[in-house]
Amino acid sequence: MKGKRAQKIRNDQGMVPILETERITKAFGNMFAVNQFDLHVEEGKLKSIIGPNGAGKTTLFNVISGKIRPTMGRVKFKGEDITNLSPNSISRRGLARSFQITNIFPNLTVFENVRLAVQQKDKKRSSYFTPVSSLGETNRKAKEILNQIGLIEYQESVARNLSYGDQRHLEIGITLAMEPDLLMLDEPTSGMSSLETQATVRLIDKLTENLTILLIEHKMDVVMSVSDTGEGSTGAGSLFGRTVVLRVENIHTYYGPSYILHGISLNVQEKEVVSLLGRNGAGKTTTIRSIMGLTPPREGRIIFHEIEIAGRPPHEIFRRGIKLVPQGKQILPALTVEENLKLAVLKTEVEGSEKKELERVYEKFPILKERRKQPGGHLSGGERQMLAIARVLIGKTGLILLDEPTEGLAPLIVKEIRNTIEEIKGEGVALLLAEQNVKMALEVADRHYIIDKGTVKFEGTTQQLRDKQGILETYLGVTA
Repeated sequence: MKGKRAQKIRNDQGMVPILETERITKAFGNMFAVNQFDLHVEEGKLKSIIGPNGAGKTTLFNVISGKIRPTMGRVKFKGEDITNLSPNSISRRGLARSFQITNIFPNLTVFENVRLAVQQKDKKRSSYFTPVSSLGETNRKAKEILNQIGLIEYQESVARNLSYGDQRHLEIGITLAMEPDLLMLDEPTSGMSSLETQATVRLIDKLTENLTILLIEHKMDVVMSVSDTGEGSTGAGSLFGRTVVLRVENIHTYYGPSYILHGISLNVQEKEVVSLLGRNGAGKTTTIRSIMGLTPPREGRIIFHEIEIAGRPPHEIFRRGIKLVPQGKQILPALTVEENLKLAVLKTEVEGSEKKELERVYEKFPILKERRKQPGGHLSGGERQMLAIARVLIGKTGLILLDEPTEGLAPLIVKEIRNTIEEIKGEGVALLLAEQNVKMALEVADRHYIIDKGTVKFEGTTQQLRDKQGILETYLGVTA
């Protein structure tokens, strides 16, 4: 520890936690993403939360920041119970957070991104007729933050033109504009090169001189270099430990006499997003159809929660908790949006009432609530895809199969679908994603399989795939 932070801690007579969680539990159906987790973060310190992908770390952040409500337990910030407060109310109390996916305004300049965030603290922020010339103090604060995060020389640059590492630093700058007492950083070095990671470690170390920080991070060298303390256990209250939800073992699938899959093997762990990448005709959709029972394999095994499902009919596989969003935005066009969803309620085991289940889905997809009385056939392509995804979120879900969810969609809609997948992932549901949009897959998935001519050519994490440009170019014709 160094600087003001170290002096402050030495002067304290007994540490008073700025943040506490008491037996926080978040369940999604029968799956516990967080189970009776107790956390104490002392003011002036940096604490890390560590664990594998899907262990529940981001879900815990979502509970603390008010994005989702816990099933059980309490969150206290500066001694106040904030468990049921909205994210805005929590932010105004001095708690700010970043996200795994970079959230900036790409078409604004670097300076405008930060200034807009600073303006949120201004009482006149809703006055549309405030002249720019009167924003002197706001501009000063924005430049002070840009100096702090090392981006002052890029203040006039359009944000989308920054390097990936600088975009992540800009997002941290946006959170600093809220003048937080506690800053929560969700995997700030994810996807970064070694040089970008080193720069981010230096920035975090600098911020800890005056801030309390709660950090989620996978890279242990980062954790060890910046943290005062860490959280993690393997017993009650743990965020750790995952089991394999789905195992596909050496399956061979045919369409009539055509031999399509030549011994495909893969696995999906709980609370994990796995992508299937490959060109058209590589075997992605056939793999999805084989798992769902639509095109059963002639050889091999498919095991879901330790039960063999290969060769079982699709409706039985569905009842066991595997749900498919098929390619092509398939909905019932003659039925209204709400009728499409009610039909899904009828076919699925739900815990609460139909009304509560629909409200839960509408909360995720507000546009569907607006369109609930419209026939499905009148929706845009993006809205139809949202409806298709919304239907599989009804009731108990153990694994979602997504077949080309962004095919033919505009970039803005692709971003919405990506955010939806991130949100589902944050809730602890496992997903297997067949996708040609490599950029999107690299952003949302934890691991990847590249399929070519019915065989697996690559298996690995996002970083491992980014490091193997030759594989991306050979089998997908792209670079990461």
